[in-house]
Amino acid sequence: MAPAPHMKDNEKELLVSVTGSLREFAAGGISLEQARTMFRELRDRYKSLLARGTHRSNTSLLKSLCYDHNINNFSLISGMLSFDGDAPRFAVYSGDEALVPVISAASRKIIVIAVSTGAGTIPSGEISGLPHSVHCSDAFAFQGMQSVFLSVSSSNYFTFSRFAGYAGLVRKIVEEIDSETTAMQFDCLHVTRKEIHAYMDARLQERTPILAQCFYFGLIDRIFSHLGAPMIMEISDQIVRDISAYLSREGRVFPLSIREYIALAPGESTGARKAGKKPVEFRYKGITIPYEYHEIPVASMADRSSLWEQFSEFVQEHHAAANPER
Repeated sequence: MAPAPHMKDNEKELLVSVTGSLREFAAGGISLEQARTMFRELRDRYKSLLARGTHRSNTSLLKSLCYDHNINNFSLISGMLSFDGDAPRFAVYSGDEALVPVISAASRKIIVIAVSTGAGTIPSGEISGLPHSVHCSDAFAFQGMQSVFLSVSSSNYFTFSRFAGYAGLVRKIVEEIDSETTAMQFDCLHVTRKEIHAYMDARLQERTPILAQCFYFGLIDRIFSHLGAPMIMEISDQIVRDISAYLSREGRVFPLSIREYIALAPGESTGARKAGKKPVEFRYKGITIPYEYHEIPVASMADRSSLWEQFSEFVQEHHAAANPER
């Protein structure tokens, strides 16, 4: 029996199928009913991949679609803009970083136009500082926020029909995320917590102290988002291998997301937490991957109970530092 394909190969195949289907539909090569059938098949493949890899960031596939749209529809930037009260923001995007603050400054206007008039194009010159057209989808809800898919382009080769195809797929994916993946992520984290608790319980019963080593890569998706979902997953796998190589043979790594990892091993604090030292250097193809590190000694059931609270405080502190408000 042939071995099962690696997750990243499955995602590459899915992305190729997605873009191929969009091209066929935009070119009139398939009917609307055929497009619907193909979408249902692609959606099922996406949900299957998600079920097998829920600790990965759900936005990775969306970023890959934004990146792919830029290439195939001659766009400078594509992304999903979400409006949360008075704080419009990009939920996900790929493209020219220099355009992000310009679009963010005009995000309220973009959302208002999309909500009031529906899908369409804001001509160049109507947004201050942006000599390009902004193409917007109909507004839709994402995690309780009004959102739109948009792209910026001045190319004569840009086609709104192709843009609409990508926008429709993005909308369907976020609907799936809203309706299903929140529960799936919770179930995955619940299972991971059970595994972490089982590891600690076995050592504590033997009166063996444990050191929980916490790693937070707050900038990883920002640094590597241009590479797309398959490569980010490969980098995450490499991080797990690097941490595992550093641990003792009795240690184990638990990836919680592409940013968050907990490594458990018998032993006591190395003093790195107090000294501000970091135990491992992470590099990918010559690029240093920055991270934050924290140690939590676990020597009793009381320590075990407080682990998640301390880990959450650690993540929240460094998440805020890595993601300042625009």
